Amino acid sequence: STDRNQINSSRSAGLPVKAIKDVCFWLRGSSNESVTSVTQLDRRPVLVLKSCVIYNFYACIKGGVDASLYCEGNSFLDFFECAISLINPIICHIEQGIFERTVGNTVQIRFLKRVAEVDVERKVVIKKVDMTSSCRNGISISAETKHHQPINLAISIRGNQITGHHDNAIF
Repeated sequence: STDRNQINSSRSAGLPVKAIKDVCFWLRGSSNESVTSVTQLDRRPVLVLKSCVIYNFYACIKGGVDASLYCEGNSFLDFFECAISLINPIICHIEQGIFERTVGNTVQIRFLKRVAEVDVERKVVIKKVDMTSSCRNGISISAETKHHQPINLAISIRGNQITGHHDNAIF
């Protein structure tokens, strides 16, 4: 059913139907294990992309728990799921980029509940980015915490142009 919805969304967005679910960059953080020491954070994946053009993948970047992403001056075009999907990132910094034609959310960041987590400051910065033509949300940031635990999180979204999304610009 989900695959059928994605096929219909791809067709309505004017994109060809993609059969292979390929991912351009996969930051293999832990699936959902707890970080219990600062030294464990030193071994988390980091991706730095600068001035790249990436297009026609199922998804561009998927990041596991505690990955970090730095993107500057990139163009991301024609994705069949989220262009960027991160779970509990330490840092997500996206600046001066172009995102066009995604079937899912353009940028999706989820903060999931954790059992014994080190109090790590997490940052999300999205600035001077042009996002157009998504079948879902432009930017989607959600949090789920155990027993209403606070998350040490700073979010800065400024100077962006977000247009042509079927749901919301920012959700």
